[in-house]
Amino acid sequence: MKGSPTCVVLFTNYCINQAIHHTDTFKASKLSPFSRFFIHLYSSLLILMKKAVTLPTLILFIFLLNNFSVAQSITPQLKVTPVIIKGSRLNLLSIYKPADLVGFKYDGNRWKQIIIQIDEMKAVSGAQIYNNAGLQKRDNPEDSWDGRGGPEYDMDGKTGGKNAILVYADPNTFTGADDNPFFDDNDELVYMARDGGLIPPANNLYPPGVDICTGVQIQSTDPNSGLTAYIYIFKRDPDYISPSTGTYLQQDAGLSHPVTYNFTFKHNNTEYGPADYKQFYHLQYGPNAERSTVTTPNYIKGFGDRWIENKLVITTPPSSAELLSSAKLNVIDGHKIAIVNGLNSLDVSCGRTENTFSGTTNDDVTPRPQDATAANSTKGYGGAFIANIDGPLRAIRSFMGANSGVLTQRDNICYEQMEVINTILRVHGIDGVVDFYDYAPGAGKMIYNNNNNMPATPQLLNGHVFNGILIDGEPDNINNGILRWEMINSESGTIFRYNRLRNPNFIFGLNQSTHYYDNKSPNLESEPQCTGDAIAWGASGLIVKAKNIWGQYVQLPNSDIRAAGGAKGLSLTQYNFYLQPETPLNERTAWMNTVDKEISTIATAWQSTPDCENRKKVAADIFPNPNNGRFTLRIGGLPYQEVKIYVYDIAGKQIFYTKQIGQLEKLVDLGNLVQNGVYIVSINIDGRTINKKIVVSK
Repeated sequence: MKGSPTCVVLFTNYCINQAIHHTDTFKASKLSPFSRFFIHLYSSLLILMKKAVTLPTLILFIFLLNNFSVAQSITPQLKVTPVIIKGSRLNLLSIYKPADLVGFKYDGNRWKQIIIQIDEMKAVSGAQIYNNAGLQKRDNPEDSWDGRGGPEYDMDGKTGGKNAILVYADPNTFTGADDNPFFDDNDELVYMARDGGLIPPANNLYPPGVDICTGVQIQSTDPNSGLTAYIYIFKRDPDYISPSTGTYLQQDAGLSHPVTYNFTFKHNNTEYGPADYKQFYHLQYGPNAERSTVTTPNYIKGFGDRWIENKLVITTPPSSAELLSSAKLNVIDGHKIAIVNGLNSLDVSCGRTENTFSGTTNDDVTPRPQDATAANSTKGYGGAFIANIDGPLRAIRSFMGANSGVLTQRDNICYEQMEVINTILRVHGIDGVVDFYDYAPGAGKMIYNNNNNMPATPQLLNGHVFNGILIDGEPDNINNGILRWEMINSESGTIFRYNRLRNPNFIFGLNQSTHYYDNKSPNLESEPQCTGDAIAWGASGLIVKAKNIWGQYVQLPNSDIRAAGGAKGLSLTQYNFYLQPETPLNERTAWMNTVDKEISTIATAWQSTPDCENRKKVAADIFPNPNNGRFTLRIGGLPYQEVKIYVYDIAGKQIFYTKQIGQLEKLVDLGNLVQNGVYIVSINIDGRTINKKIVVSK
């Protein structure tokens, strides 16, 4: 069949629209803007060349081009990348409670619910996290929340005050639930980039089970692949029961959770979980022995106490049948952290390690008994959990307390194939810190590369050839330098680690270098094995120190937020990707770009309907706003409509109610019922609810 050039264009456009909205052959989720552009270009060239086209040729062209665009768009990196959006960029959702929000995508044929997660945050003081009002207990200083009786500096105690820290909220810890029950500026919405879809057609604008007047479209664009995709957030209909799950819509979409976090700790030989934390966890005296795990389809992470990471099993399947499968062995002896052994030293000191940070050993490295007390411990340094959050898309394990750095914090944020570890220093001046991983000899042969060391030395790994440094317990000569990334291939999987040292106060002379030891018989004086086994098996990581203008080592400055001045915000972030054993070194740039070139998002209100417009017409006008507790409420609509007016404080407590009939312009005087702050005015008009935020400033 042949057609005129004009018919070619019309037919091409028809094919594109059919591909987007109807057919299975050309899934809309696969037809990228890149494809559409070149299809239009192709048809236009035909017109200019005055050529005709056959239908089979056109279909073949679309098919080949579409598959090419898929290959360049859906990368391994995009499949594992989360999209994280702060509430401050989603103001359209700020009048809803987080638990009421659900996510959807349109996949070209139908609406499909996707998993989203909303994690709430709040500003609190260390005193609250340690369950103390912030006052020093002078009778027994070691009972003070900081474990050493030092000045607390925060006279505002539990309220947060001048030393407030923005952290994840958790009702099961002393941090507590978010004081604001609505989706506020600090809260975070998370979904996976791979879950994006298309713009739905005009005849199918809304999924079932939602309030259609609450929709927000989120457009995401990945700068690495060029892919643009869309998801939609709605307030769920509380009366709708999903036929697939038999219950109301939930944020996990009724799907299996890709991340599961099981937090357990031991007290008096009894194992407890998150709900028991406030009653049984030792805040002042460690240890608090754990058997906590994070489990995903790609890795299993194990924790023995707050700072003790003692298990990593990579389970990522091979990308094709002929490639390596993971041996699924534990690849680490431990993720370790220590203070350097003196101002001019790059070696670790056993006096301050992840074990002393967790309270499993005393200052002299002697072990503490489980359920330690002042009577059997040389010091009372302890620590506290900020939050333990179990998925569905990510697990958050956040805690603080590292000997005298009582506010020093670590967050393990675990996604399906990626882990982000934030270590935030809040401590007096120290000589330097070493953050490294010691690997497990039992995991077999490993091959190591970093940005300073990529030797073209072939190594055979289970029948596959890799270039790099062989981790085998035999010492190696390596090039030192600023450590940006590391890659470790093994029969049990690959770790790609990307380091970011954050220095917001621009500390002069901040210096980072490489820590690397591979020795099955280390010299315990120069290479002390403070924790774990007695072998340095490719132990590698980052050393952070400082130098003055003359190149001499000096202490890292005070980073404790309670002290005047100081280097606040000094932190290390690690991005760990857990990959297939056969992952090649030439993929390193793509994994770094996943971090460096973040996905951008744009949020806009979704399509309205006549009913939604009517709701807007009768929506309350509140003026003035801000106000002093007195404001005028103007409501249009029908003359016999029933209007119920509620006012809630930020904790969700109802403080005012009245009922009216018809249109109205009413002066509302909340008087002594309110103080300075944010309140929600909820207006119910014949069963339709409109929420408005007001700010009271007296």
